[in-house]
Amino acid sequence: MGAGIDGPTGTVKPPLSRKTNLSSILEVIDQGLGTMDWIAVPVKEGGYEAIFWMFKDALMHKRTGRRWPCSPAEAQMACDKLKSTPSDLPGFPEPVPSTSAEPSIFLTPKMMDYRWAQSKKAGQTVDPVGFNVNGDVAVENGKLNTYVDSKIQKGWLVGDPGKIWAITNRIGPAKAGLPTACNYGWHVASSKVAVKAGNPKEGRYAGGDVKAAVASLGEFCVQWEEHGHNTAWIDYSQLLILASGWCVVKAPGEKDFKPIETAKVYTDPKMFVLVSHDGKPLKFTKQPLTVPKTASKGAAKKAQLEKDLEERRFRLARIESRKSGGAAAAPQGEPGPEIFTA
Repeated sequence: MGAGIDGPTGTVKPPLSRKTNLSSILEVIDQGLGTMDWIAVPVKEGGYEAIFWMFKDALMHKRTGRRWPCSPAEAQMACDKLKSTPSDLPGFPEPVPSTSAEPSIFLTPKMMDYRWAQSKKAGQTVDPVGFNVNGDVAVENGKLNTYVDSKIQKGWLVGDPGKIWAITNRIGPAKAGLPTACNYGWHVASSKVAVKAGNPKEGRYAGGDVKAAVASLGEFCVQWEEHGHNTAWIDYSQLLILASGWCVVKAPGEKDFKPIETAKVYTDPKMFVLVSHDGKPLKFTKQPLTVPKTASKGAAKKAQLEKDLEERRFRLARIESRKSGGAAAAPQGEPGPEIFTA
């Protein structure tokens, strides 16, 4: 069991959008079978310097070595279990303050960009490869793990073994009665991208579209800052990579780094530039898990309309398929198999 992982607590599993025979990542943690290590990732922005501690790799199952998939709700609940003090973080500047353990925190897209850039320096990046997002979660996750393990050296910082659940200011309206979540990642080096003429922020990679990463590091990613899923969504490629609740920051003109809770950096009117790409401090430091009461009625009505629309699209697609004598493409608005290949 990795440092900072709490023992059994009898967690109640949140709902998932589909069935899977894999245990919840919360059960993996509660049973002491989750493992992860911290690594320092430096960030410089707006005259500030910071060091954030992030997972070297996605959280794994100790016995199987599988990078465990999770939903946004599970990821947020895991944060409270994966606590750390400065003493738990390798290389934390002396003197280490005597403080309590802080919960882990979601990365922002910008932090994920810096993490990937650090792994690129170590030659530990993994090019995106897609399997069937509609397939069995356990089977497709197994394929992803086998692929990633064949591309990296274990024990080092691994860039994008999958996608993450991130925290942003763009948490959108409810979907099917639950808050939306942001997924992000699967970076691609700019040297492997055919940039679109007249638009340097978009391109093509292995037959799929990519967009420029949010940080100005010259790279792209397959999964940009999107909000197409709610907190119950789970698939094979959504893994758990978090930041420690502690970091160190050096303000402009200062000589030494000072310890600070990571959540305070997210919301500070000046330090936020280290983590946020939209010019504003973060409104959230946690993934919302419930819909505000004032929005619940409208959200439920919208969810029903969306469900009716999806059913209509599906019926139309099936009719068109029968007319053409073949299989129709996935209706717009429904996820089809991911087709990216290395």
